[in-house]
Amino acid sequence: MFGKEKEDLMPKCRMGLNLNRRNDAKLYSSDRIAQLTGNGLLTITPSGGGLEELYSTDELVYFSDVANLVEQLGELLKQPERVTEMARNAWKKAHEEFSTAKVARFIVDLTMRNDRWKQASWSEHVYGMET
Repeated sequence: MFGKEKEDLMPKCRMGLNLNRRNDAKLYSSDRIAQLTGNGLLTITPSGGGLEELYSTDELVYFSDVANLVEQLGELLKQPERVTEMARNAWKKAHEEFSTAKVARFIVDLTMRNDRWKQASWSEHVYGMET
């Protein structure tokens, strides 16, 4: 599902899967995570990719394998208020920590070697720069 069809469906959903073709690149996620969290969906993603360093277990659901995913979904379906709370937590983080303005400011500061880039919550994940 793409484009308008996807955009029309997202507001009707409570949860969304953040699946990538590969999970072996640390901190990799497509813009899907921003779309899901930024639109207030509880985001469910594989564990072990490093996203745990950016989002807590009060913000995203992490699963280890299909059986674990099914088990967690079963529990979440019994706790709609927990789903809402976690989705709200992730939405808040996405809008506060990963907003376009904050990311753009980070890119400019890093490029211009302005030390303000170190204030970003993800600055410890910049490699090849002295921190």
